[in-house]
Amino acid sequence: MLEAIKHIGELERSKTGSELGTLVKDLATKKNYSHVLLLVFEVADGQVTRYTGTYLEEIDTTRKLQYLYSKGSGSNGADVTPTSLVTEPERTLRVKLDAWLKKNAGPSKNDFLMSLATAYNHDHERIVTDVIRAYDERTGKKGYALSLLFEDAGTRKYVGDYPVFRSFVEKQAEAPGVISHQNHVCSVCGEIKPVVYGDVAPGTLKFYTLDKPGYIASGFDERSSWKNFPLCTDCALDLEAGAKYMDEHLNFNLGGAPYYLIPKLVIDDSIVLHNIQKEFRQQEKTLASNDGENGKKATAQEKFEAVRQAERNSERFALTTMGKQAPAVAFDLLFYDKPQPGTLKILQHIQDVAPGRAAAITAAMRGADNLLVFRDALSGVDGGRRNVEFSFWQLAQFFKKPDSIKDQTWKQEYLAVVADIFTGSPVSKHYVLHQLLQKIRHELLDGIYNNQGKTYSFEEWTLRALNTLVFMQYCHIIPTESYEEGKDMSELVVWDQLFGQGHAINTPAKKAIFLTGALSQRLLAVQWQERRSKPFFKELKGLRLKERDVKGLLPKIINKLEEYDKNYYGKLEQEAASYFVQAGDNWDLTIDEINFIFALGMTLSNRLTESKEDSHAATEQN
Repeated sequence: MLEAIKHIGELERSKTGSELGTLVKDLATKKNYSHVLLLVFEVADGQVTRYTGTYLEEIDTTRKLQYLYSKGSGSNGADVTPTSLVTEPERTLRVKLDAWLKKNAGPSKNDFLMSLATAYNHDHERIVTDVIRAYDERTGKKGYALSLLFEDAGTRKYVGDYPVFRSFVEKQAEAPGVISHQNHVCSVCGEIKPVVYGDVAPGTLKFYTLDKPGYIASGFDERSSWKNFPLCTDCALDLEAGAKYMDEHLNFNLGGAPYYLIPKLVIDDSIVLHNIQKEFRQQEKTLASNDGENGKKATAQEKFEAVRQAERNSERFALTTMGKQAPAVAFDLLFYDKPQPGTLKILQHIQDVAPGRAAAITAAMRGADNLLVFRDALSGVDGGRRNVEFSFWQLAQFFKKPDSIKDQTWKQEYLAVVADIFTGSPVSKHYVLHQLLQKIRHELLDGIYNNQGKTYSFEEWTLRALNTLVFMQYCHIIPTESYEEGKDMSELVVWDQLFGQGHAINTPAKKAIFLTGALSQRLLAVQWQERRSKPFFKELKGLRLKERDVKGLLPKIINKLEEYDKNYYGKLEQEAASYFVQAGDNWDLTIDEINFIFALGMTLSNRLTESKEDSHAATEQN
């Protein structure tokens, strides 16, 4: 993986011809930072004369090299240049700018830097007051960066416009670390180099730290930390440039889990790598929600759907682009978490995903989504209908815990299944069904009834569970059950039209369960119409039905419908009874399988082919 990142960095460095482009960070990419607060100084005859005030401007990505932001080695020390991110105004001035001037300007023999330190110290209290006031007056919760602006003979110049400030970044390129060792092997290129550094890690891929003694190889001596991850200067800069490019252009999201998509070349060819990068950059991902058209403000539901659609488009764009590549390239997916700035926690590393596998996953998505059962299956905005379409966001919901914002342990389980999908490794069908049923039961039991007595959320997530199950079957990570046992098509339920060839509702027992679920839903609808309550719901046992429970439901359903004088479903009842007889005893189905099929029957009750009696019932209930 590191070698692949190095190749990306080599290509990027060859384009710029300068280390400034590698080491200088773009403030525009910093999340939650919108403006830069500039301390304005007057310049005359090559020297800083006085502080004149502050100037606020929106961060402009084209001024990246003018802002010249390059983060220092620690959070409690000065940055490489006098440009920093503001956390607390007074503390940032003291820890960052004061420290930088004291270290670099005060003892300097450069007249410009010496005069800057003098002017800054002369008006220090005023500067502190101005910065605190400007920061307090900001609108919203966006943060500010802090830098310097110089007015020289009517011309405004930024830090990066002066060679004296750029020289600090260039020195960093010459010696990227402090802890070093001479004549040793670099851990990335494998060559013996005059100097290697042990305290250098790419800013966006900082997967280790030396701030705790236990993290240092060969004991607790920090001077031995170069043994952890020795890097030569060139590899350090290549990794920095590669990690930076990945952070800006190969940074995607899969179901709420961010990841870096890293192309790996089987044969080192910069032209192939360049073409891959170009293809990915043609369509940068966006997760911005739609604010409405024609001046109409979008509703919360419309914004939610817009974000989901943007995420789904991003997922499929990445997979489609991966799938179109030649076999000479493979991909790593590095899932990560950044619990705090400057740290990287690797959650899952999926290695060597071939383009053919990515294409197969894309095909599985299309195959699952194209089934008739998922078309116009969900209620949409403005009374419309929408399809059920697979996404990894959908998959992730079956692993999330009730308190998933604080409890992030679900990600490990979810990403383990994602890894199986991308590598084609088999997954236990029983495990998958258990995860699906947990979500379905939760939606059924926890406040899913609205004031019309409908169960939209339960029905939606039952269909999404089926969509997920079919997708995983098409990915060949769980068994696809044979269609051969289901050739005896029902007059009322045309199974293959609902589920497609090779569906899992293919035995008498499963069909009996499915039809009993459908009849249960129709009885609940009758009860709601008659009583505005659903007392039969308690018979479903929170979808923890066993074989004997399902067998006992059919006569109860028939009896209740007769009591309401609304038993319009004689043919469905006969068909269910026939399948129960064919199924016999000891179905060899787990409780999760039984209840998943039962939930499908409830959800798809209104999709069954209607007889004349059914049509009469539907008309009467509407």
